[in-house]
Amino acid sequence: MQRLLAKIAVVGLPNAGKSTLVNAIVGRKVSIVSQKAHTTRSVVMAVLTANQSQLVFYDTPGVVSQNESRQLKLPRPLIVAPRTAMQECTQTMLVLDTQRAQTENRIVLPPAVAFQNHEGRSEDAGSGAKLPTVLVLNKVDSLKHKPRLLEFTKQAKKMLHKTHDIKQVFFTSATKGDGVQALRSYLMTTAQPGDWLFKAGEVVNGTVNELILEFCREQLYRNMNKEIPYQTHLTIINIDNGQTDIKCRIKIEAKNRIVQSMIVGSGGERLKRMVAFAEA
Repeated sequence: MQRLLAKIAVVGLPNAGKSTLVNAIVGRKVSIVSQKAHTTRSVVMAVLTANQSQLVFYDTPGVVSQNESRQLKLPRPLIVAPRTAMQECTQTMLVLDTQRAQTENRIVLPPAVAFQNHEGRSEDAGSGAKLPTVLVLNKVDSLKHKPRLLEFTKQAKKMLHKTHDIKQVFFTSATKGDGVQALRSYLMTTAQPGDWLFKAGEVVNGTVNELILEFCREQLYRNMNKEIPYQTHLTIINIDNGQTDIKCRIKIEAKNRIVQSMIVGSGGERLKRMVAFAEA
């Protein structure tokens, strides 16, 4: 039978729930998540294979404006990753945060820079083509008044109609699983004839070492306040692959002794807690 493939760029503002949604669709944890912005620092390729179809999700860092990127001194690969992913993929899954929309009383879209090429023009400029897009309004469980979903959907469509070809709209709660099955089923129907990028059974790109560092870094984001996680660097000192588990030593380099003591915590308790969660 012919194999089918869909490459999907997952794009949205920081903390829109992109990685949580990808994990829910794939059915296992492949991307780290936390409440802090810019937890995703590079593109993670998550894979879902069923029968003859394979979906490859390019889980991208949150889109930021040029001013914000300068203020936060974000590395260029992180800034251009969403746009690059959209260029490589056959469709875009644009994830919008309805919790934020409820707070600000309007839907909030990523900056236009996400949909521009390196010359500052829209990707469809001169070609008449629009980005094939699946629009996902996430965190719907946080909405007090569900009818507002239609209002937010209309707002988003109106703002996107010049650059995006909205194929379908889905309402999801990635944390509770609401709407995820319907979204997954639809995405499977979009797969087109093509060679798979990954073998059956593979669920994420990256080496074992890279995944270990990512899950350790997740605990820094979850357990440390403010800017502390951004002031650290993790390195694997050694690794021992057993038959049923992996044992490794991780070196955490901190910006200064103050940051170091905050990570360790009183009597080493905070560090012990992070290690326990990372091992779970």
